[in-house]
Amino acid sequence: MPISSDIFSVDTIQIRPVEDALLQGRLVMPAGTCEMMGNVAPPWGSYVINMVMVCLCVLIFIFQLRRNLRIVPYLLEGLFRSKKLLDLEEGVRLIRDRNSLSVNAVLILVLVSSRYGLFRPSYMDGFCPGMQTLLILVAFILILLFRHLMIVGMSRYMLEGELYQLNNRIANDYVIVMAYTVLLMVGLLSLFGISAETIRTVSYYAIAVIYGLFLLRRSQILSGSCAQLPAILYLCILEILPAGLLVATEILF
Repeated sequence: MPISSDIFSVDTIQIRPVEDALLQGRLVMPAGTCEMMGNVAPPWGSYVINMVMVCLCVLIFIFQLRRNLRIVPYLLEGLFRSKKLLDLEEGVRLIRDRNSLSVNAVLILVLVSSRYGLFRPSYMDGFCPGMQTLLILVAFILILLFRHLMIVGMSRYMLEGELYQLNNRIANDYVIVMAYTVLLMVGLLSLFGISAETIRTVSYYAIAVIYGLFLLRRSQILSGSCAQLPAILYLCILEILPAGLLVATEILF
C-alpha cells in the first residue's frame, strides 16, 4: 500500500544533534566595562593621609572648643570694627589661643582646597588625592614662610616694633575667619547635595570677600600709625605679594 505524501515518516523529521539545536549567544555588554570599573578612582576620604588629617583637625577642634568660644566673638565683631581686633592683641592668653586656632585653620583650608580643588596646579595631576593634600600643605607652608621672611626683612623700614608685630598678627584672625566660613559653607552645601563645582565656586567668592575685608581692616589700622604711601607698600609687599604668588602658582603651574 503506497504511503500518502501527506503523512511524514519518522525518517523525514530529520532529528538534529543537540549541539545544532542550541543557538549561539552574543555578549551585548561592552567588553571594556570591567576595565572601566577597575579604573574608577577611590573616594577622596578613602586615602589614609586624608583620613588622618581630617581626624586630626576634628580632634584639635574639639580640644580647642573653649578657645573658640573665647576668640570667635572678637573675630566676628572685628569684621566690622577694627578696634575689637586691637583689643584681642592686649591679652597674652588671647594671643596664645588665637595663634593655636590659626594653625588648625590652615589645616582646614588645606583639606578643603584638596577636597574641592581650590588649589590644584597641573603638576599635581599625576599624584593621588592623599599626596595632593600633602603638596598643598607644603605650598601653604612655603607661602607663610615667605611672608615671615618678608616681615623680618622689612621690620627696620616700617613701623615701631610692637605696632609692627601687632599689625602682622592680625592676619591670623582672618585666617581663622576664612577657614571657619569656608568650612561652614561647604558643610551646608554638601548637606543639600550641591555639586562639587558649585561648592568650589562659592568657596572662591567667600575667600575673596574675607580677604578683601582683611585688606580693608589692615589699611584702616595702618592709616592711624603711618602715612598713606608706606601703608600701601606694606600691604602690597607683605600681604598681596604672597597671595599673588599662590594664585600665580595655580595658574602657571
